[in-house]
Amino acid sequence: METIQGLHELIKNRLLEKNGFIKLAENADIIAYGKVLGLNENQLLFKVIEIEDTINWAIENEKVLNSGNKGNSHTQSNIIYCNSCNSTIEKTDANFCIECGAVLNKKPIQTQSQFVTPNSIPEKSKSPYIIIGIAVLVILILIGVVYSINNKDNGNNDSLVVSTTGVTRDTVLNTSDNIAKVTNPPEDNSTLAETNSSGEKIDNYIKYNENCIKDLNTNYFWYIAPDKNFNLEAANNYSNNLTEKNLNWRIPTYTELKTLYNSEFSAGQGYYTRNEYFPARIHSVFNAVGSGSWFWVSDKSNNSSKASAINLHEGIKVSVEVHNNRFPVHLILISK
Repeated sequence: METIQGLHELIKNRLLEKNGFIKLAENADIIAYGKVLGLNENQLLFKVIEIEDTINWAIENEKVLNSGNKGNSHTQSNIIYCNSCNSTIEKTDANFCIECGAVLNKKPIQTQSQFVTPNSIPEKSKSPYIIIGIAVLVILILIGVVYSINNKDNGNNDSLVVSTTGVTRDTVLNTSDNIAKVTNPPEDNSTLAETNSSGEKIDNYIKYNENCIKDLNTNYFWYIAPDKNFNLEAANNYSNNLTEKNLNWRIPTYTELKTLYNSEFSAGQGYYTRNEYFPARIHSVFNAVGSGSWFWVSDKSNNSSKASAINLHEGIKVSVEVHNNRFPVHLILISK
């Protein structure tokens, strides 16, 4: 009997076979399995992205190497690996990793017989490893002490982010390292915000203009950025420079932006693919989102080359490339 767990295992195994890159059009068995469970191809695509983000490639690569044998050594010699994201890739003429864009190490992955175990390292050669390990530990401790002192002096509760993903993770990001920085808003914006009388009340919202809206259920102020695709750096720059209503704007967390999701609503025309539109499932007062369905959130991702976003058509967290070269991601900012 087909189950959702079975589908997950099928997709995960296929991702491992293909080193994290599969096309649904080339995997009819996944499509057929999904149809039995009532899932269309778009929903299966989200499943693939979601499951891909849960795979620890470093561990999986080690399993592949440890399970190898001498008879497979000629196959492993055709595999290269990415130093940045640890993806294993079939050796080709490509110079960059298809997963994270980093320059590839053209040296083939060593076979099991080529690996040197810790016990096989001569005693003299172990010393540098021990010294390096101690040095790294000391540096990490010093960084932690300095960071704690700075937080205590500045009263700053910001936290550091981006190990990358998609996915929980309320964090802040800094643009200089493809990280987003969220500025804590003041405790009370009541003296800065305009009164409700200057806006139009629509259901439980106050609409000041097409882009600026207040949710009376949560008292959050929302600002819809221009209807276009933002990479993470551009999203942070826009957030840092927005002065609408003299409020302190920032990229929301997944939990905050999820408060807008309601499967009974629809806003904008939504993302268009395969002759179908996928609108954001939020109140129509947010129609200015236009073609937006996915939006950046400040939660940290598990993958250093990715960051988190929310798919407001499905109401789920997704993980996307920091430089956003595969799927369009839009921007809604929050202020309290």
